[in-house]
Amino acid sequence: MVHTKENKDKIYGWFTVAPSIIIILLIIVYPLFYNVYTSFRYLTLINFRSGGRFVGLNNYLELFSEPGFHNSLFVTFVYVLVTVTLQFIIAFLIALALYKKRAVLRKITTICLLLPKMITPVAAALIWRFMLNYETGVINYFLSLLHIPRVAFFTHPVMAMITLNIIGVWQSLGFTFLLLVTGLMAMPNQIIEAAEVDGANWFKRLWYIIIPTLKPVILITTLFAVIHSFQVFDTIFMTTQGGPAEATQVLSIYLYRKLFGACHFGSSGAISVIMLIISLCISIGMIMVLKKGGTKSAVN
Repeated sequence: MVHTKENKDKIYGWFTVAPSIIIILLIIVYPLFYNVYTSFRYLTLINFRSGGRFVGLNNYLELFSEPGFHNSLFVTFVYVLVTVTLQFIIAFLIALALYKKRAVLRKITTICLLLPKMITPVAAALIWRFMLNYETGVINYFLSLLHIPRVAFFTHPVMAMITLNIIGVWQSLGFTFLLLVTGLMAMPNQIIEAAEVDGANWFKRLWYIIIPTLKPVILITTLFAVIHSFQVFDTIFMTTQGGPAEATQVLSIYLYRKLFGACHFGSSGAISVIMLIISLCISIGMIMVLKKGGTKSAVN
């Protein structure tokens, strides 16, 4: 009877989780494998019903020979590097300034910084586009009142990228701050107080105690920020659409143009696979660093 009851419990457990497994297989696993399958075929609207023809690595080789792909890859890395760096530095400085302050001040700051995260990316991008419009934008209007020349926020190549970096930092700053301030509050104060008694100045306490102690939190926070920035699409599409002159054309915009502009499903599948591989490499690299740091601290 015991074995029968255990078997019934196992069967009941499988029936309980079966809907979730089916949903995961349908909306995650199947599209992923189908996308990989598509990346090895020449597939367009013309031969879509027949499934296209197998071309091996030709889609990948063609991508790596296209200047547009090289430019998009470079623009993506520049966007991610600048956005994540600024986002982390600003969030870390605010967290350092507030983690010992009163809880009310921290809560108010957290709410204010998280407000942009509550707005959908499309709506936020539209708000910024109207505010920064060259002719009718409120920012340029105030600049004109101060007799400052109007700024082409979205039509100048360098300025467009800077503007998108600022929007990216504005959108994700709150989440980064929340993780960092939580890590700082969980840090044991006895070590910092002992170092302060021994005469260590603020910079030494930061460099030799706070940052090494927060290393796991910093790595996880950076990983989230990198993956989120790497997948940016809505903001750029609703503001610059990759322009001017492909100066802000990240890989996701390049994929969109391949898929809906050229209707080349094979090439767009190859781009998404490349993006997946890059994201996995970054994630695995950071996880290995995190494990290495955890092992060292355990040994010490």
